[in-house]
Amino acid sequence: MAASADPVFPKESSSLHLETQRIRFQSILAPTDFSEASTVAIKIAAHLARQFQAKLFLLHAIMPQIYAAGMGEALPELNQMNLQNARDNLHNYAVHIPDFQTVKHEEVITWDSPNGAIQSAVETNSVDLLVLSSHGRRGLAKLALGSVAEWAIRHVPCPTLIIGPQCKNLLRAVTSIVFATNLAAESLRSAQYASSMAQEYNSRITLFHVLPEGEPGEL
Repeated sequence: MAASADPVFPKESSSLHLETQRIRFQSILAPTDFSEASTVAIKIAAHLARQFQAKLFLLHAIMPQIYAAGMGEALPELNQMNLQNARDNLHNYAVHIPDFQTVKHEEVITWDSPNGAIQSAVETNSVDLLVLSSHGRRGLAKLALGSVAEWAIRHVPCPTLIIGPQCKNLLRAVTSIVFATNLAAESLRSAQYASSMAQEYNSRITLFHVLPEGEPGEL
């Protein structure tokens, strides 16, 4: 295969915010719905928090309950009871995860949708890395429940690490990182995160690019 020409980045690349030194995470957010998939994700978040000496925020969102008409003054008390139960459940959940005992963390409960809770927590706590799971739902299940992971990638203003449904519950040192790029100027920022992660773990990084079909120079 003939060597392709060096990529030419557009002039807009000069306006990108690029770090001049290794990027380090100081505040990591890990939402959970208590599922097995989200438990794997928060264990990985705890591992990253320990490696980067970052503070970890464990987030759980609950939706306000709607009660039958006529209950009147009881509604605020019932909401308060549900809120306390949620706090207790989240704390008991965290206590049974050994990884949380070795990192500085804070448990956060909020009345909101998952999307709204994540957005608020990211802004309030100056989060610079969001770690969450993708349940891999398809078809009607995805349409009914929505995809928080897909929403986060499009709307959250910080890097997002998605832990897929096939990820095994096995934590170990990161020895190899694959960085997939389309060689666009926007990928330079992502490249800095991949490079910083590789430096942090002293791991190998592989750049991966797929030539568009029919590109000149392709055999």
